[in-house]
Amino acid sequence: MATLRIIFTILSALCLAAILPAGTFGGLPYVFICAGGAGIFFLLMLLCKRVQESKQPKEKTPDFLNSDKKNENSEEK
Repeated sequence: MATLRIIFTILSALCLAAILPAGTFGGLPYVFICAGGAGIFFLLMLLCKRVQESKQPKEKTPDFLNSDKKNENSEEK
């Protein structure tokens, strides 16, 4: 899933970069095609991100306000 996220991000950026040349040489319909493609690839990237995060939940890392007992014991020694 991580590779798909990267691919969709790159494709979205390429579609955004193509908006100005497409508008200059092709006209307004091609601008909407490029903008739509960028939006679709962006939504696909977000979908892949959500699926990946649901499969691999984040582990809680201890910090200053939310510390585990393991860290408190190691600091006392």
